[in-house]
Amino acid sequence: MTMDMELTSPSPSSTAPSLPGHIASITFALHPKRSLRVSLHTSISTNPHIIFSRTSALPSNDASGDRYALIDAKRVVSLTHLGIAANSALLRLHHFEQSTVDATNTNTNTNMPTDTTVGRKRRGAALETILCAGGSTNVGSVLKEFAFDANSVAAAAAAAASVQQQSEQSQEYDVLFLGYDCESEEEFTTVLSDVGLDAPRDESAWNAYFARERDGREMQEMAKIFKLSPEELARDGFSLEKAVLNRVATKYTI
Repeated sequence: MTMDMELTSPSPSSTAPSLPGHIASITFALHPKRSLRVSLHTSISTNPHIIFSRTSALPSNDASGDRYALIDAKRVVSLTHLGIAANSALLRLHHFEQSTVDATNTNTNTNMPTDTTVGRKRRGAALETILCAGGSTNVGSVLKEFAFDANSVAAAAAAAASVQQQSEQSQEYDVLFLGYDCESEEEFTTVLSDVGLDAPRDESAWNAYFARERDGREMQEMAKIFKLSPEELARDGFSLEKAVLNRVATKYTI
């Protein structure tokens, strides 16, 4: 798979940004009009399902997740992981849009009934990126485990607290916020505020977060989610990051 993206953000294998707020920036050679910004927020006390719901309700986003989305930071191994996923997502969206145009033209020229692909609603770029970042091709499974959707553990905790009319038991979450095609850092940070997220973590915190050593339980969870065998993780010169990147890069052919 040919990578066509430029990463300008702190990560163990990339250069730290000089922009205030330490917001990661990814651009795409094959999609020069598209860009992606990413911010890291750790130990937040607000239930991420609530932030997920606010993000889905943004007027500039809509429920398809076209521009903004939230992903569980613990499921991400590096900025490169998100870069590969974003690259795949944009290619898949382009293919979908092109197939819809082709189907429309075919039906128009032959006076055939409209094909079922025409007018079909597709996930937006931000949600598609999360799907591509996951270890499975099952949409429901990925959105549950990565995106804090209505079927997630976070959503169940929020619902239980609401029914009991009391605060949710103290729990902290780590999240990454994704924003496509923001014209400026100010626009991105305004959206962060709108959905209830504080300022992103700084450069050193970002580097430390993705360079951290995961304990045995977390390694087992990641291996299960990304369907990694013990042999893959034990291979000479391999690592969790390399194994995940390989899985994500080869999960879809288009």
